[in-house]
Amino acid sequence: MASISSFDETHLEAICQVLGETADELTESQIGRYLNDCGIPDLLPTHTKRHRLFEALRAKQRQDHCANNVVAFIKKVMSPVLFHSNPERYEILRTKLNSPTAFSGYQVNEKGDVVLVTAATRTRSISDACGTTQIVPRALESTYAKAD
Repeated sequence: MASISSFDETHLEAICQVLGETADELTESQIGRYLNDCGIPDLLPTHTKRHRLFEALRAKQRQDHCANNVVAFIKKVMSPVLFHSNPERYEILRTKLNSPTAFSGYQVNEKGDVVLVTAATRTRSISDACGTTQIVPRALESTYAKAD
């Protein structure tokens, strides 16, 4: 697998906030198990879910100098089979998670894979996250088109 550039820490924090605020989707024991499965040490097992996730993922990303294990963790957590009894919950979580991941140029697709997205897709996701009345899509398009 090619090296995936590290997530900006503010983007990573927002991702962890989404994953940590999922009362029904991600339990404390699942966090520990999924971190372990992905080779990520659970540094703060007694802290809140979002802080626990952020510190573990940030430390691993810094250690590896890439986001490969962060992406592996997101993929593990977002495996559609985990939501087989309630696919609507999967779509809700995926939509919430795609807002902060779009700022880094990624999204979780329907299969649970973390994929690169185009400038136009990022613009739509970021506009949706910010509210269409608060952001000018053309400004985002010109900003993110340079990154592609």
